[in-house]
Amino acid sequence: MSRLATQMLCYLLLALAGAWFGAARAEAEAPPPIRVEFADVEFGAGERAAMQAMVEREYRKVVAFLGTGPHSPIEMRVTDWYRGEAVRVTTAYSWRGLVVIPSRVFRMGVMPTAHEIAHVVAGHGANQVLVEGLAVHVHGRFGEQPAFPNFRMSVAAALAQSLSRVAADSSGGTVPASDALALSIVERELGAGRTLSMVDVGNWLNDLDQPQRRRAAYLMAGSFVGYVVEDVLKGDMAAFMRIYRSGDYAGVTGQSLARLEAAWRIKIAAGG
Repeated sequence: MSRLATQMLCYLLLALAGAWFGAARAEAEAPPPIRVEFADVEFGAGERAAMQAMVEREYRKVVAFLGTGPHSPIEMRVTDWYRGEAVRVTTAYSWRGLVVIPSRVFRMGVMPTAHEIAHVVAGHGANQVLVEGLAVHVHGRFGEQPAFPNFRMSVAAALAQSLSRVAADSSGGTVPASDALALSIVERELGAGRTLSMVDVGNWLNDLDQPQRRRAAYLMAGSFVGYVVEDVLKGDMAAFMRIYRSGDYAGVTGQSLARLEAAWRIKIAAGG
């Protein structure tokens, strides 16, 4: 190799090394995709670092699972006050890339961080059942802390427990002997000939006066989304996200919503 060629090769290697180190430095200096801010809670540096590391792990898993992500970093703020009002429940403001967690929830260690990350990453959905159902399903898979509505239990087990409690409240305290009986007792309140639908689940999601029924609704939404994702679509999240945006079950799955609901009811009646 000539002296000129050797010099050119050296310059090329130096340029490549400089570009690599520059990229590595830029990546190291880039802000994390999600960051935690503690406004009202006093915790040591170690606990803060552990929380930050946890939500970054959850974030990466949620983004990989959904196949999409927000266009800007997410802020997760632990505080008792937001915009001059008391924070009572954990809330995601997806259009702002913001999650607000009450300090008391943080202290209890029951933070639905993956749930709220899913809200921000997935963005606006066609209806509340899909929005909350996806978040429950995601936290059940990737959440590292117990949180409402299943508190570390599987969604199926928590739903069976929750329906049993709702049914017991409806039947004078008698606990049903089976999941199928619990479902039939719950449906009896809907009226003659009625079966549980996603319309009912959507109504119950906002029933703050009936906490047991509201918890059951969150679990039913998560269970139904899990059924559609895993059983019907065989894990095809791109297809599910088309349903999530449009609400078009038939166009994506080839089955009407009513048919999907009927098959799902059979599954949960069997404890699935």
